[in-house]
Amino acid sequence: MIHYSLILGSALLYGSAFIAPAYCWWAVFVFAVPLFYLYLRRLMTVSEAGLWVLTAFMVHFYPTLEGIIPLLEVSLASKVLLIIAFLNIFAIYTLFFFLVHSFFNGFISIIFIYWLFFIWLEHGSFCFLGRLEGYMFCNPLLPLVEYPGFLYYLPKIGSPGLLLMLLVTQASFVYAVLGGTWWRLCFMSCIIFWLLSLLAFNLELKKDTDIQGIAIAPHKIAAHDSITYTAHQLRDYCKIVLKKFPQAQLILFPESACQCPLFLGEKDCVALLADCYIGKSVTLLIGGFRWDQGAYRNTVYWIQDGKVIDIFDKRHAMAVTERRASKYLKKFPDIVPSGAARPVWHIRENVAIVPYICSELFFNHAPDHRAHDSEIIVAFCNDGWVKRDYMRYIMALGARFKAIQWHIPLVYVAYYYQMLCETTGEFTSYQALRVPEDAGKD
Repeated sequence: MIHYSLILGSALLYGSAFIAPAYCWWAVFVFAVPLFYLYLRRLMTVSEAGLWVLTAFMVHFYPTLEGIIPLLEVSLASKVLLIIAFLNIFAIYTLFFFLVHSFFNGFISIIFIYWLFFIWLEHGSFCFLGRLEGYMFCNPLLPLVEYPGFLYYLPKIGSPGLLLMLLVTQASFVYAVLGGTWWRLCFMSCIIFWLLSLLAFNLELKKDTDIQGIAIAPHKIAAHDSITYTAHQLRDYCKIVLKKFPQAQLILFPESACQCPLFLGEKDCVALLADCYIGKSVTLLIGGFRWDQGAYRNTVYWIQDGKVIDIFDKRHAMAVTERRASKYLKKFPDIVPSGAARPVWHIRENVAIVPYICSELFFNHAPDHRAHDSEIIVAFCNDGWVKRDYMRYIMALGARFKAIQWHIPLVYVAYYYQMLCETTGEFTSYQALRVPEDAGKD
């Protein structure tokens, strides 16, 4: 029974750091301690491995299934098959833990294997969906964004290097308690590393990103047969936003804010968003969709004074909801990723914006544009499909994590969370306008 208590305690510590990171961020420093201790005592059984995996990863997969299943327009049998596929993921993870504890000898080997496991989670665990990519929100470093001083060395040694330090810290603590002299020195070295990280963070001169006049309108504009009607809705929304934020020079709408293809080839409709109709000169960046020679694109539009200045088509497509949408979500065609280079939009003097659309931010392990000091990433995201607020907050933490990791300031634009993420991990929340549902209707 004591062994099951250790397994369950470890999994709950890991999960709590993601469910309530503001209060339980510290749990990432101790969640693996029971696992390392158990390894020194005896091998882990299949049932114990299954208990850890099911408890720990249900934190992530339950809200994912909860959000996706209601969207599926397939038979009950197909929904059951999808759930079985997710259960198979748990089975694979369980097999991994069992094999680790059964076939690998040596404490250092176990540290290395656990490290590889979390690297695989972030870089390759979704390979069964047809692409070598993983799930960054399982990274144990993510809750530490709440205290970004611990992530000071993230841009320098990378996520794998810092993750290894996190695991070595916990493993060396276990051996140090049991009397290993070398491991005591190792543990003290790890403590010094984290203290130096905090000290360097506090001594570094902070430079705030200078970008003013941003207003965020986190609203979906429903699809309509008339694009003119959609343009009227957008115009009226923008008027309300400017009434609330009269200093705004840039209005940002999240990913897929407009649920229908927008504007291209409809110049009269675009004209409805001219400065003279909105009430002042303002730049609009709007997440939407478009058809491009038979390919359906997830798009961001740059609109200025009633003209489409430029467009950016998403370069990545999510499995099920985008890559195989026509198979599972019959209302939506497949999103076709673009092969075009990522643009840099000079929207006004001294303000250069690089657009990223949702999964492009979270699934890229490095920026795929040539970064310059004067540029700011604007991430157009959709957290509206997730029903659990803690998962929406984890997405926002992920944006802050990327700003630190890539060392590029980032504006996170979603439906529930909106913020300016500094390269230090600090952030400034935007006061988004909550427009009434009937706004813009004639």
